[in-house]
Amino acid sequence: MSQEITESEEKANLLVGVVKGDITKVQTQAIVTVIHSDLAIKGSLNEAIFAAAGPELDAFILENVIAPHVNDVFVVPGFDLPAKRIIFSIVPAWRSDLDIVDKHLTNAVRGIIETATKMGLTEISIPLICCGQKGYPLQRGIRLILQGIVDRISPPLQRINFVCDKDEAVQIYKKRLNI
Repeated sequence: MSQEITESEEKANLLVGVVKGDITKVQTQAIVTVIHSDLAIKGSLNEAIFAAAGPELDAFILENVIAPHVNDVFVVPGFDLPAKRIIFSIVPAWRSDLDIVDKHLTNAVRGIIETATKMGLTEISIPLICCGQKGYPLQRGIRLILQGIVDRISPPLQRINFVCDKDEAVQIYKKRLNI
């Protein structure tokens, strides 16, 4: 895998990195994602995470996550991933563009950051959650992800890596983060 940190800068005691690469190959304390409230594995990001983690992930979630509600946050083992954990937030199952509301993504990210902080994690890696074919446009999605982080960031979290599979997303993050 070619993983290249394009920029990294310390912002208010937080080291922020923008990484071009594959989230399923990143060695970190935790990667994050979102999953719909029906627990269906939808979207190329979740399909890649579940495939790389192995069948144990799907079995673990089906056995341990019962009747999730929107904004619930769960932490599960990374199984076959290099990441030790996967932190995921529950979002509504969208039926159309009219269902996609900014607060869903912002609240999901806030919950993930709060959970990582409570767990004492020092590093997490965040892919382009909710920015696929049926999600938010890149500019809007990245703005909402950053808003959710800024609203809740606190120690012991010391490093956030934004892992992007698209060059355009790397450029948007760099511009928004001034790095």
